[in-house]
Amino acid sequence: MKRAFARRASTSVRAADSVCGPRTVCRTVLAFALACGLAGCSPVDDSAQDAIEEEAALPADSSASADGMDFSYSDRDLDASYDESSATAIALSDEGVSIAGSGASVQDGLTVIESAGTYVVSGSLSDGAIQVAGGEQDKVRLVFDGVDIHCEDGPAVSVLSADTCFITLADASSNSLSDGASYTLAEGEDEPNATLYSKADLTLNGTGSLAIAGSYRHAVCSKDDLVIAGGSYRLSSAEDALRGKDCVKIADGEFSIDAGGDAVVSTNDEDADRGFVSIDGGSFSLTAGDDGIQAARYVRLAGGTFDMQAADDAVHSDVDALVGGGTFSIAAGDDAFHAEESIAVQEATVDVSSCYEGIEGAQVYLQGGDVRIVADDDAVNAASPDASQDGVAEQEEAPGQEGAVPGQEGAVSGQDAAMPDQGEQAPPSAMPADGRNGEWSGPDGSGGQGAADAGAGDLSQGIADRPAQPNADASGAAPQADAAGGGAGMGDASCVIEITGGYYVLESGGDTLDSNGSIALGGGVVLAQSAMGTSDFALDYDIEATVDGGVLIALGGTGMAQSLTSGSQAFAMANVEGSAGETISVVDANNEVLASFTAQCDFVAAVASASGMVEGSTYRIVVGDAVSGANEDGYASQGVLETSGATEVTASCSAQSGFAGAAPNGQQAAARMPGDTSVG
Repeated sequence: MKRAFARRASTSVRAADSVCGPRTVCRTVLAFALACGLAGCSPVDDSAQDAIEEEAALPADSSASADGMDFSYSDRDLDASYDESSATAIALSDEGVSIAGSGASVQDGLTVIESAGTYVVSGSLSDGAIQVAGGEQDKVRLVFDGVDIHCEDGPAVSVLSADTCFITLADASSNSLSDGASYTLAEGEDEPNATLYSKADLTLNGTGSLAIAGSYRHAVCSKDDLVIAGGSYRLSSAEDALRGKDCVKIADGEFSIDAGGDAVVSTNDEDADRGFVSIDGGSFSLTAGDDGIQAARYVRLAGGTFDMQAADDAVHSDVDALVGGGTFSIAAGDDAFHAEESIAVQEATVDVSSCYEGIEGAQVYLQGGDVRIVADDDAVNAASPDASQDGVAEQEEAPGQEGAVPGQEGAVSGQDAAMPDQGEQAPPSAMPADGRNGEWSGPDGSGGQGAADAGAGDLSQGIADRPAQPNADASGAAPQADAAGGGAGMGDASCVIEITGGYYVLESGGDTLDSNGSIALGGGVVLAQSAMGTSDFALDYDIEATVDGGVLIALGGTGMAQSLTSGSQAFAMANVEGSAGETISVVDANNEVLASFTAQCDFVAAVASASGMVEGSTYRIVVGDAVSGANEDGYASQGVLETSGATEVTASCSAQSGFAGAAPNGQQAAARMPGDTSVG
């Protein structure tokens, strides 16, 4: 039976505009022309293995434990050497296949390898195939040394039985595999389904190059483990490009991938120790009609350089994810990084030029790195799996639907829609009338940071009391499981954004830091702003937002503005008006700069906290004057700024009462701007 498969067109992506300016989204799927050059890769050293041994475990409160997952590489995975003098030589030709040595034969037009050993393959077939049918304990090595195989109605290379099949790309060799758009399969069968297909563990290594054109479905598919330890790869596929059921592990290599489905994916969702993608190094140019990297249980990214364009999520895990290292340039139709449960970012360098949401999970742990995100909606979002924006995006036809990606023609998602669990917004007339220079003041005339019911019970416990996180060494606060909070009972105590280190520049069309539960800042530098013209602010939470260290400058509008609620480090909130391109700075009584940031959008409200701010002390918020020695983002944490015009604020370690009043049933109200009478 012949089975035809209609290839999905992949999408073209351009860098998106800032959310502060016009942005349009095209729902038309465009063809993407992938241009790339292949270059040889150096042999794999021990760095990937060392990184695995030093890596911290998954967050202890994750539902999936990485303890049983094997991220290591065997010696044979990493060793691309072979003895050509003792190997069987196979020369492919349409005129006839020549075999010099034992273990291989030609059967019904197929070149069949039947026993363990090393086989050096060269030559071409215009419509033929290689099949490995060894014993269950056999380790078979195929050395590709100038191979070009096309099979019109099946895999060009298939591994039906073996313990492990190693495919080594000979030094300086160029190799290619391709298939037709339909396969001849037995009645009721849907496999084999890839140009390079294996029912056994499959390892690719070496320093040569391999091009695979998967016209039927997948380019490479292993029903067990798929391991890549070196080589240069140019892959195109109607569906997935690199697919390993039990896992995909990549130590090194160069990859240029154009996939109609996922670029890299592992699908086993039944075994707790399987279904993961683990990458320790390599160079990746990924274009995907679905997700860039997707795993049923766990995504582990420890190194490598990634240029990713995905119609859906750039990185997606159905359970947990760890971004422990690497450099990422991302344009995504939906989320840049998404985990249904926990996601941790440690030492990565991330530049997200366009996405619907930047980093999303039920628990988001930001522990280090340099992260820059431009998002249509939230830059960082903590939401339970059943409240995931994936579903919302689909219902609202957010970017990513039908292969669309940000930066194309169409409506902007997440700009004007009402946000859930926020209560009723205050009308613009409720804003203070003094315009640019004035601290928010309560009905009693006192300065303050927002609302909190003085009679509410303790809602937090220290970060130290939470299950240990990788490299989490800063203190903070997070909600107890039975805490009720700012959403009038609507908050989800399992949701948290916890920031303990790193440098983050975040720009959004929605809420920049948005948690359905809590936000805890214990370290790092966070420069966040929500685009004016929306009802959103850079902070949005349903239970509490605490600060015990680090730097925060949060900017945006006043419609849904929230301050921080408590912490051991003081903070301040003010209505200060500024325009895109202006620098906002927090200075002390001696005009010494504590923190500064150059805004990319207009703003009328600010929340700030920095090391050195003391409860009860007066500080000034200055808008418009640049700080000498600031970095490209306008950030500085030292220097002197002389200015005559500024807004004075009084720092506090707790939200002041009397602004939004008490929430129903005596619950604590979220710390909000005056004039916003909502409690959710």
